[in-house]
Amino acid sequence: MKQRKMILAVLIVQLVIAPITVQAAILSFSTPSPAASQSWIKQGLLGDEGDVTNLSTGFVGKNQVPILIYAKLGKNKLYCAYHETPSKPGNCGVDNSWYCEEEYFPLGLNSTSLSQLALYNLYSNPYTPYDKNVMGYVYESDNLIYTVRNFYCDDMSQPGGGYWPIIQLNKFGKLVGEPSFQYDMNGHETATITVVGEGIYELIYMRYTGINNTTCIDESSPYQCDVIDSSLSVMGPPSLWVSQSGSFPAIAYTKAGALYYAHPDIYSGEANCGPGGNTWRCKFIRNFGADSVVIDGVDLEIYESVQVAFLEDNTDISETRLNLANYVGSGGNCGEDNDWDCQEIQTLGSDDRDYDFSLQIEQNEWNYPVIAFSYLDSLLKLSLAYPKERLGETIGNCDNTDWVCQEIAGGLLSSNGEETSLSLNSSGLGFIGYLERISFLMRTNLMIAFQEEWKIYLPLLAR
Repeated sequence: MKQRKMILAVLIVQLVIAPITVQAAILSFSTPSPAASQSWIKQGLLGDEGDVTNLSTGFVGKNQVPILIYAKLGKNKLYCAYHETPSKPGNCGVDNSWYCEEEYFPLGLNSTSLSQLALYNLYSNPYTPYDKNVMGYVYESDNLIYTVRNFYCDDMSQPGGGYWPIIQLNKFGKLVGEPSFQYDMNGHETATITVVGEGIYELIYMRYTGINNTTCIDESSPYQCDVIDSSLSVMGPPSLWVSQSGSFPAIAYTKAGALYYAHPDIYSGEANCGPGGNTWRCKFIRNFGADSVVIDGVDLEIYESVQVAFLEDNTDISETRLNLANYVGSGGNCGEDNDWDCQEIQTLGSDDRDYDFSLQIEQNEWNYPVIAFSYLDSLLKLSLAYPKERLGETIGNCDNTDWVCQEIAGGLLSSNGEETSLSLNSSGLGFIGYLERISFLMRTNLMIAFQEEWKIYLPLLAR
């Protein structure tokens, strides 16, 4: 990372400045998204699944096959489900249209440490005659963070996979929450974790350098681990994003009840964290107030613009609110330099319970943020929120009328929306995994919701 400093400086400047300019240009959306008006279908994938945790979703390969993974409390297994293909006929879901499988980990798996899945589509390998797609994740077991790499072809056949340890936790501290995991532009693993040891919290960033060292693990490894930020105040689990056009990382995290954003910043003169204490810039987006704190749990996404979804606890009235921060560069209403725009979107309900949410940015020319979230009515419900312009409306129906709130799942007898995970395909069509709890039956169902027009874009999946 220290070689060719001038080239790296130009790369970082471009990657930091480019989102600023585009973000300033898209504050007034104009073109509705065709995907916004497509209807949603709800289906039960698996009934009575029990203690599901750390569910995440994505799309695999050129055919954009929807996939989800999750763990269960107390189980040394990873559970995976994806839409059937000709090579993988269905064995679960409505009309057996989905394929479900389990992977057992004999060394153990801390279910609450499972990261979100990461995808690197069209992975080229010089030793094989075809391109493959990579799906991976990381998890903790017996003081080690393991990475798992599974290969899928576009028809979801599996040419191989493997797993190995990448971080030794006793070099840093005890894991806080779950790691955040991504692939870099070359398909190498990157991860961010929060740890605590001897009363000090640390934000650790792991990346592939190809140079063997012992910063991550006692045995020599081509991965390097750097301390990005440390504090005596409580720090929450992070959200990592890595550029696909250049190895530029960005991290959102919480510290002392405030929301922070960190990125490499070697030459601007404003660096205040990272290796050496002067290679990254760590600054707050939303500071805590006398009557509000940012709740641990953030979701960072970047496509043309930098956007962070987060929850804020309004302590004086005991309610939780869903927020979104956009990086605007200048003239904003939050951030250390008024360089972010923060919007309160919707009140979710009483702050005495947990709420789940998941941010995605609709790509191509739209760049709309779309958030799936749970909220408390008489029971928990699942909804979407997105800017009113995405639907072509002049006024929305969320608490913030610049946003549209669209109910996806709710009912009189069931609670919906725990473990919410949203993914959008290249056409902006959505796929959500979530839980439905029916308390009087003591039953928890694994549910999916998807938009009807998948078949137009994914002919392989049409039945």
